Amino acid sequence: MLSSVFERRDLVWVAALLLCALLLGGGGPHSPLAVAVIEALAAFVLLRFSFRDHRVVGRGGLSGITAILLLLLVGLAQLAPLPASIWAAFPGRSPLASALDLTGRAGAPWPISFDPQTSRDALLSFLPPIAMFIAVLHLGWSDRRRLMVVLLAVGVASVCLGFLQVASGDTSFFNPYKLPPYGLAVGFFANRDHQGLFMASCFALTMAVYLEMRNERRSAPRHPVWMIALLAIFAATALATASRSGAGLLALAALGGALVWQMRVSRRHGGLRSRLRRLSRRRGVLIASALGVGLLILLGFLLAGSYQFQRLVDRYSQVSSDARLQFWPDVLYVLKLYFPVGAGFGTFGSIYQASEPLNELGLKYLNHAHDDYMELVIECGLMGVVLIAVFFLWYGRRLWALWRRPADQPGRALMSGAAAVILFTLLHSIVDYPLRTEAISCLFALCCGMLVSPTIVERRRHRRLSSRRSQSREHREAEQIADQMEYGPA
Repeated sequence: MLSSVFERRDLVWVAALLLCALLLGGGGPHSPLAVAVIEALAAFVLLRFSFRDHRVVGRGGLSGITAILLLLLVGLAQLAPLPASIWAAFPGRSPLASALDLTGRAGAPWPISFDPQTSRDALLSFLPPIAMFIAVLHLGWSDRRRLMVVLLAVGVASVCLGFLQVASGDTSFFNPYKLPPYGLAVGFFANRDHQGLFMASCFALTMAVYLEMRNERRSAPRHPVWMIALLAIFAATALATASRSGAGLLALAALGGALVWQMRVSRRHGGLRSRLRRLSRRRGVLIASALGVGLLILLGFLLAGSYQFQRLVDRYSQVSSDARLQFWPDVLYVLKLYFPVGAGFGTFGSIYQASEPLNELGLKYLNHAHDDYMELVIECGLMGVVLIAVFFLWYGRRLWALWRRPADQPGRALMSGAAAVILFTLLHSIVDYPLRTEAISCLFALCCGMLVSPTIVERRRHRRLSSRRSQSREHREAEQIADQMEYGPA
């Protein structure tokens, strides 16, 4: 047991980073000590995998690493001091020039970023997802599947914590970040929308892991009872968050999963009707599965209570009065004010407060644009548009490679699930900021790494295992010959 753990040291470190990010990184800036721990572990993991043979990452991995280097180059360029004659000519810099003039620092050099310290912190926050992406590229399919199992285990733990949060009512005892609203199943996150996204992602990855295990025909049971149970509890928890985006993504995951399952059944068993005819002969299994799913859904709604479900329905009826529709015009004004240079990574909160209309000032403030695309363009200007375009180009090429991948090749189901999680995050980023937390950003990077096939890694691992088996067989034969020479034949 211990020897197998040492043989999979790479998997252990990647799993440790994933656990640390998911358990501690759901609060973003609300937990600076946890963020520091995650970044320190990510730096170690990045150093561990950075000096490996980069031929194993393939062209998809190299293009992803190139995009990461472009992102880091943009961030470093924002920190380079510039003469006052240059930075003062950039759009939106007149308040900064006036502030430096009042403090007696007129004409002082200044970088593109309005707040260099905040931008440096933002660059450090890129460490965990970058380390996760590069580390996953060096793992084979068997290790990647084990990593998905670890992820689903964290999802189940988040479900259990969410049920305790719902059962505790309007108290913050089980809320790790002590942030309202209370009584919702937010799990390990500070934001219910992020928990909803995580539950929808676990929903899609559950089906992907099961299909991958069935394709291997070794470790999956014949009847998908455990898969149905996990799907039920993830679905119930997504609804218990009262998150509109979480419920929408859950519906999308269920629709996509049903289509994938129908295609698989039709291809392998000659159509859905014949498959249902076979399943009808196993009434005991079907009845047990139905009862288990019904009990789990009932348990979820009993814990969530009718109040949470009604709250979710009420929130859908209040879309027209959503606060985003009120402050997005102001966010768009800030975008135009700093385009095409941008204001620097992580500076949205401070520059928006400087441009916020006086009639909207209050005790609450806007720390993010609730639209990651607009916020990235505000912080990076035209280069933000380039970064978005580069990622969508990379994602499109990976989807095309996945589409052309034969169905019987290992890892195809895992790649499909990862592609779905990436799509969910991209859609959620239109109305929120999931990638601004270490938990979701590491999940996103993990799925990006899953889209790159590790064929060379698997080939090397197969050769290494074959070499060990041959060496152990030769060692046993040598010992037998020595025993015969010393003690005679048996």
